[in-house]
Amino acid sequence: MKRLFLLALLFAGLSSNLLHAQGEGVPDLSFNSAGYWVKDFGFNDNLNKVFIQSDNKIVVTGVALSSAFQGELIVVRLNPDGTPDASFGTGGVFTYTSPAESYGYEIYELPTGELLIGGISISLNTGYADILLLRLKSDGTLDTDFGNGGSVVHSFTNFDDFLQGMDVQADGKIVVSGTVSDISGFDIFNTPAIMRFSADGEVDTSFGTDGVTRFPAVAIDNELNACRVLPDGKIVAAGHYMNAFTGATDFDILVVKVDDQGIPDAGFGTDGKVTTAIYGGIDDAFGMDIDAEGRIVVGGFTTQPVTLSFDLAILRYMPDGELDTNFGENGFVLYDNTPYDVCNDLAIQPDGKIVAVGGTGDFLFPKKFAVWRYLNDGSTDTSFGTDGLATLEIFQDSNHEFNSVALQPDGKIVAAGKALDLNNEVVVARFDVHTSATQQPATQAPAEWVYPNPTGGNVRFQLPAQSNWNASTIRIYDMQGKQRAVFPVNSMRTDVDLKVEPGMYTYRIFTSEQVFFGKLLVTTQD
Repeated sequence: MKRLFLLALLFAGLSSNLLHAQGEGVPDLSFNSAGYWVKDFGFNDNLNKVFIQSDNKIVVTGVALSSAFQGELIVVRLNPDGTPDASFGTGGVFTYTSPAESYGYEIYELPTGELLIGGISISLNTGYADILLLRLKSDGTLDTDFGNGGSVVHSFTNFDDFLQGMDVQADGKIVVSGTVSDISGFDIFNTPAIMRFSADGEVDTSFGTDGVTRFPAVAIDNELNACRVLPDGKIVAAGHYMNAFTGATDFDILVVKVDDQGIPDAGFGTDGKVTTAIYGGIDDAFGMDIDAEGRIVVGGFTTQPVTLSFDLAILRYMPDGELDTNFGENGFVLYDNTPYDVCNDLAIQPDGKIVAVGGTGDFLFPKKFAVWRYLNDGSTDTSFGTDGLATLEIFQDSNHEFNSVALQPDGKIVAAGKALDLNNEVVVARFDVHTSATQQPATQAPAEWVYPNPTGGNVRFQLPAQSNWNASTIRIYDMQGKQRAVFPVNSMRTDVDLKVEPGMYTYRIFTSEQVFFGKLLVTTQD
């Protein structure tokens, strides 16, 4: 599956803090006084998701794996300066152990300030994975009004059911993507699926068939690693699809779209499904974002013929599922510098640049943390790092890999994953960037510029005078750093109708002279 935990074959050598970045993409030394935060929970640990709260605190989830390979779900909250938030859980950490094992994969901040955590729970009786949802209060304790004492554990089938992606609709319903198990002959297929729960954690049987939309599989290994609810209510998810009779060396990138009732979108690919092969070997998509034009950007990897080298792959699809031939080469971008160049997640900046994170290095080790940045057309952003790549190495000649990325309101890049010392340790790192076309840092906007706030959706931006409004814009982002709306600015006063679901957002005002940012709370629609 998306995140596998492997035994370390060799131990790391002496520790050193080696930073390899030039220009933009330099680790932010104001973050925990080092540019990163690292913690060892005792054995092999991993972070799968990073999220920026509305108050700019950073939340991550993953697993602390014991020496007996028992997984315990962890949620950690850091202050904006990179130090653990002592007001959350115990010393900044919440842990959850189901009767057997549990793993965390997704985070979403609800309008109430509570956190929704998505993952899996391993059944003590069967040993199979079940869908796991947790709701945490702002202090890092379980919200007992949700599910059964704060948790929901649900099996759609008698075998493995995995949650790998999650988003929340405007009405509070919880959409998850992943797999359910289906039997075909003597085989059990991991079938790519989108599932929906009510806001209180009950299966929404009005969605798909009894709460599930399946995309029928023809071979055993398939998955949907990321999902997004679009402004029109439709749902997009991405992962990989395994072809029949060709073995495990033939995975294609998979992108699917359904409507708000779980019915595959007939206008997207074939029956709501698009598969893309690059070299004909293993192709997989882990991260996904939607740009300002509604195009779907997915990131993962492809393997080269013969050498089986892992190459970073970023693809952009039009809203109808066709590859965007104006992006990269025929719709995709490949990066091949080492035997292992893999994108595990991506996010789109306000200016359309694409930030991808993962790992780069040898097949086994060493690997460095990697952050790539590409321009809107798929070309390398040479102003970032060294020729578009910034790397970070905490433990010398060891393994490092980011699994998730989020963008702060001020544009800084936050990434989370793991690094191998004697065991895998969890890491959260932050990188500096310039946030405007004129290379000026973003500035906090005065509260009086935006009225009303909170708002039902209709907002007036009252801005100061400036010499040139040409090409100025107001952009709205959700708390995962994903752009949800963009509005042109032609004068000092701009009225907008947000048309977004209730929740906390950030806005950025891009002018010819400066970039300003702030927070915006959307309540019920006007």
